[in-house]
Amino acid sequence: MDHFEIRMKDVIVPSMPESNIDFYARSGEITTIIGENGAGKTTLAKTLAGIITKTSGEILINDTSIDIHSISSARRHGIYMLQESLHIFPEKHIMDNLLLGIEPLIFHNRLFNPPKEKKEAVCRSMLKLLGLDLDIYQMIDHLSQGEKCLLQIGRILLCQPRILIMDEFSASLTEYEARRIINVLNVLKEDGICIILISHKYSSVIRHSDRIAVVHKGQITETFALRELGKQEFIRRLLTFNQDFFYPKLKHKPGKNLLTVKHISSGILRDISFSLQEGEILGIAGLVGSGRTTLIQAICKERSIRSGEIIYHPLLERSGAISVLPNESIQDLLFQDKNISFNITSSNVYKASRFHMLSHQKLDIYARDYMDRLSIRKASCHIPVTQLSQGEQQKVLIARALHQNSKLYILDEPSSNLDMTTKSELYNIYNALLSRGNSIILISSDFSELLGMCDRILLLKSGEQLGIYPADSIDNNIIYNLIDKWGNQNEKADSI
Repeated sequence: MDHFEIRMKDVIVPSMPESNIDFYARSGEITTIIGENGAGKTTLAKTLAGIITKTSGEILINDTSIDIHSISSARRHGIYMLQESLHIFPEKHIMDNLLLGIEPLIFHNRLFNPPKEKKEAVCRSMLKLLGLDLDIYQMIDHLSQGEKCLLQIGRILLCQPRILIMDEFSASLTEYEARRIINVLNVLKEDGICIILISHKYSSVIRHSDRIAVVHKGQITETFALRELGKQEFIRRLLTFNQDFFYPKLKHKPGKNLLTVKHISSGILRDISFSLQEGEILGIAGLVGSGRTTLIQAICKERSIRSGEIIYHPLLERSGAISVLPNESIQDLLFQDKNISFNITSSNVYKASRFHMLSHQKLDIYARDYMDRLSIRKASCHIPVTQLSQGEQQKVLIARALHQNSKLYILDEPSSNLDMTTKSELYNIYNALLSRGNSIILISSDFSELLGMCDRILLLKSGEQLGIYPADSIDNNIIYNLIDKWGNQNEKADSI
């Protein structure tokens, strides 16, 4: 593949009319874009991929201006984007997910389907490149999140991209799964593909990057080459994003037992036991496929249990007493045709009613309060959620869960799309909830977050309970030794 450079010159987009975007990336390199939520990282990427149409400026490849006004026009120039929400064909096998809809592009035949043997050979070759030891006729629903992400990359690679853009690919992945994908990206870089990453997990991607571009208010304010990543100027700049990398955990006096789980078995789970008290954060750590999702479904009575019992305090029996923020596609959880205020307050509109009369003004006040606390920097709460970045949309979902006014909050990867400043504010909200006698179950792939904010941590592996430990008695190494070493066993996702 020939060496090339793609450049955005004085690009303006409708959502950021006052910001000129000047950005470049080169083939055979990994360029990482970093910045706070709402700074314009995803907007930049979507403009390159043709998802957002620019109003002015130029996009050039090797000083030749190219016309990108749609997804198809971007793909004609070899530009493909893998968004955080994976687009898969559920209830289909691996080969279908690799090939459906792109066979004519791959096999150069628009009139006849290629022979089955030829399709199988192409798919097996791609799985080998991705390092996946899987049967091409295996159903995709049984794969882990990391395996699904790799298959999405494989689908794009079959289209022979020149430029691969990946938006928050590691947000809901474990460290092991993220490393597997980074290894594949390093191979692609050597093949001359231009790779552009957007990530909040700076530590996991920066050491693999050739160039770092910093976005602030829609503009690239600084660009650092590989040789500059160890210099004081870059470290100082990075610390501005990580300045709140300290967990504001407050001690709370535990109250009565809210939840007691006694030797339950359900789905993949076998003999799980723990309790949860008022004013406590219980962390759940485990690889994808460990049974985390199954456990939450059992607690929420969405899945029956084969044996054992779950005892709920009467405070948890009322409607809305348990608020759940699931780790699912943001687009599927939001009301796409509604504004910010509606999406935040829809979980509990009764908070703004009096004498059975609903006050929309009061709903907007609640929404505005959460926008301020979670740094959703928009002029109005009536802006459609489709105009928000991925990180801002995640904040809206968090605000909705908090607005429910529950007793128990179950949060599955709530901070995966958040910058450090917003994470710090979210942790302060946790403290406020705990001080009022509420409890939190926190599921996170970020073990440092669990250690920093939780009182106790439940470790799961393949549906089995490895133990439950006070957070101040263990560290990252202990968790990794107990859990991460099992990553090579290629555990599968929960059957949900």
